[in-house]
Amino acid sequence: MTLTPDDLVGYVADGLDADLARWFADRPPVTVPAGTRPVAPMLDRLPPPAATALAAFDQRVRSGRMPQFLDIYDWSYGFDFAGNDCGILDADYETVLTDDDVYSIGADGGGNLHVMLANGQVGLWFHEEEVVEGGTRFDSLDVSSGRSCATTRCARGCSTARRSRPTSCRWVRTARWSRSSGCSAP
Repeated sequence: MTLTPDDLVGYVADGLDADLARWFADRPPVTVPAGTRPVAPMLDRLPPPAATALAAFDQRVRSGRMPQFLDIYDWSYGFDFAGNDCGILDADYETVLTDDDVYSIGADGGGNLHVMLANGQVGLWFHEEEVVEGGTRFDSLDVSSGRSCATTRCARGCSTARRSRPTSCRWVRTARWSRSSGCSAP
C-alpha cells in the first residue's frame, strides 16, 4: 500500500489523541504560558486542511492535553523570532521570512525549531544558519505528526512494536515492520 500525504489529512484532528494516549500516557503534559504567541493570525494564512491541523494541535498544547514529546516547551512553542533577534531565511538562503510566515511548534533537542510555514509545510529552522531547511520538510502537520509519533515510539519501543503492530496511527499502519530488525519507518 502506498501512503500519500492526502491519506493523512485529518490525522492531527481525528487520530492523534488515540496514539498519544497509547504511546505517551506516562508523560507529563506540555504547559505553555497564557501569553504564548497566538496561533490565530497564522491560521488565517494557511490552506484549510493545514489550518484545521494547526488549530487542533494548538488546542491540545494550550489545554494541557498534549503529553511532552517533540520538545514542546514554553521557549519552543510559538517562538518569537523577531523578539529574540533571530532571522528566518527560506531554503534558498535569499528569501527573508518573518514571524508572520512561520509558527514554531516544538524543537529537535539541538536548538533547531520545527516550524509550520504559511503554505502548510512543516520544516526545521536551523539555528546556526537561521534558515528553514528545504530537505527536511513535511507536506503538512498531519504528515509530520504521524511520522513523529511513529518514530518517537520506535525509538522508545520497537521491541513492543515488533510483537504487536499498531493499527491506529495511519503512518504506523503503513510503515514497514520487520520481526528481525524492528521498526523501519523512514
